[in-house]
Amino acid sequence: MPAGAITLYSIVIPPNSTDATDPNLTNVTLTDVRRLEPQFPLLLDSPATVSVVLNTLSANDYRLSFDVISAQGAPCEEKCIVPTSRATNGFTVQLASAADNVTVRWRASKLNN
Repeated sequence: MPAGAITLYSIVIPPNSTDATDPNLTNVTLTDVRRLEPQFPLLLDSPATVSVVLNTLSANDYRLSFDVISAQGAPCEEKCIVPTSRATNGFTVQLASAADNVTVRWRASKLNN
């Protein structure tokens, strides 16, 4: 196996196995060694959400910007922080990444309140 490869199957070919002695590969053993995780990605099926409270604004047309400070386990860019709802007193965001322990700096801006 090359370095960094993921083993999926193990194959055992008996000695002296040739096209003449075993033309249909009936004596060859193929073993599944994959690691199956049927519950993954549980978090992406039900994304993590956070609600943030704001001082009350006159309307919900404010602009939101996000900076990802840190994340563990997977890449997490600013586009992975997705606003899902806005209100005059707060907003809700979802994490669209497989990352863990994400720390985000956010800014809500509005020209006229």
